[in-house]
Amino acid sequence: MSGCDHQTTLLYTRRVFPDGTHYICVQCPKCLDLVKLPEHDNKAYLKLTDVPATAAVHTWIERP
Repeated sequence: MSGCDHQTTLLYTRRVFPDGTHYICVQCPKCLDLVKLPEHDNKAYLKLTDVPATAAVHTWIERP
């Protein structure tokens, strides 16, 4: 865990793993951590139906 307060705009992201599986999650663009939100029952990975219709789904940003 980082010391970030995640107060910037959080992003819905699609994270693709080396084995080809992909997951939808929420990422903080400031610290690049995966963020669990109470409105999603603190789940790490979400269903596409959990993403608000007006939200864009971005590509996961890897740490350098």
